[in-house]
Amino acid sequence: MQKFLTKLRNLKEDSKESLLEEMNSLNLSRYITEMIEIIAEAKLQLRDLGIVIDVCIAMHRRYKDFALQLVPGLHKQFQVCAGCGDETAKAMKRRQILKLLTELYLKGVVNDIVKVGKCLKELVR
Repeated sequence: MQKFLTKLRNLKEDSKESLLEEMNSLNLSRYITEMIEIIAEAKLQLRDLGIVIDVCIAMHRRYKDFALQLVPGLHKQFQVCAGCGDETAKAMKRRQILKLLTELYLKGVVNDIVKVGKCLKELVR
């Protein structure tokens, strides 16, 4: 299990297939909260966002509570970013979270557009 969580922390496009295969072979129901924390706190490049979206979609298909816990976790991290020191780093992290939330909404994982709108509202303040 720790091996899987380590792979999740180090998300890269080239490890996508093995990560998704391993995810399908494991029972991750006890680790949903930890996985959400890893996803929300990950320092991703925008080019790696596609794999995060694929992982979230796969988790949502297997565990119905995943999306219900994911949105508050991402929103919390979005708010925590307000305390980040560097303005550029703060803007990049918030942009990643907003893009992730928007993509998950468009893919049908997130059903509540209000949460995405809340993040947008906070971003333009």
